[in-house]
Amino acid sequence: MDRPAGAIARVDPRVKLVVALVLCVCVVTLPSRAYMAWAAYLAIVVVSVLANHRVAADIGRRAVRPLPFLVALVMLVPLFRPGRPVWQWEGLTVSAEGLYAAATLFFGSLLCVGAFAVVTATTPEERLLEGLRGIGVPATVAGVIAFMLRYLHVLRPELHRLRDARDARTIGPGGPGVVRSGANVLGSLLLRSFDRAERVADAMAARGYDGQLRVHHRHPARTGHVVAGALVTAIIVLIRVVG
Repeated sequence: MDRPAGAIARVDPRVKLVVALVLCVCVVTLPSRAYMAWAAYLAIVVVSVLANHRVAADIGRRAVRPLPFLVALVMLVPLFRPGRPVWQWEGLTVSAEGLYAAATLFFGSLLCVGAFAVVTATTPEERLLEGLRGIGVPATVAGVIAFMLRYLHVLRPELHRLRDARDARTIGPGGPGVVRSGANVLGSLLLRSFDRAERVADAMAARGYDGQLRVHHRHPARTGHVVAGALVTAIIVLIRVVG
């Protein structure tokens, strides 16, 4: 399905990937108390979303998906960061410095996830893979990402069929066996995915696949896109230096 055109959607994917990577590096290395720099990076991400407002809902969904894992990771930081204790229970201590570090980690991770959500939501998968190869990502890594993107569309319906089969054999809305049945569904999906991966690998090897993804059309980077990307990158780096 074609994505709606937008200011960022028309930019070369190599330029978008480089800008997003630079933004993430600057965010990760930014001092925790550089409030103006944090606000500036947040403004850049928000402006990027508004520049392609037609897919803003898609960007939001992509940014929200990693949140449970991010929250689970951030919740552990206050327990292991030494400092002034603000809460204690059964030997566990939450420090004020840990809470501050957790907030900084959460906000920085959210900015990085948001930046790449903008890139993936405004770039078709085949163009995204072409951009990854264009910026020097190893062919093996690009191939793994390509197959992951392709077979996620296959495994998602498979998961739905397994869940429907489980629900058809289950009486009642839930119960103590919900966790066990969910684990059984995930185990069945893992086994089916492994079996499918072996069949696909054998079929590709029989057809002469050598680990290299072939691209029929290589799009040269437009000068305007490169200049715009260089300008945005310079602004991002300047914010980091000043901040």
